[in-house]
Amino acid sequence: MYLRGCRGTSDFSLAHCGGFATLTPARRVSIASVADDSDITWTVVGTDRFGNAQTETFTGATAGTAVASTQDFLTVTSITGSAATSGNVTAGTTDTASTPW
Repeated sequence: MYLRGCRGTSDFSLAHCGGFATLTPARRVSIASVADDSDITWTVVGTDRFGNAQTETFTGATAGTAVASTQDFLTVTSITGSAATSGNVTAGTTDTASTPW
């Protein structure tokens, strides 16, 4: 599932690129890069599966790979990079989601 992709911007934000996402069920957010963006940190803001606010920051991916959050997000209100990207990036989700059990 793709959330939204932007290219070459330090304001990589869902609000800037087209909105806000609700993921059912809550799942991990992934960011894939076509170039080496391992010097960028990404901050994902949203809510967990219970509706509690959460934020996670993680290091960007190397060329041709993806990185993912370790927390599950029910909603994503923004994804922001710490610097301009080196190429196209795409935000999406992984197939991994936690359960309440």
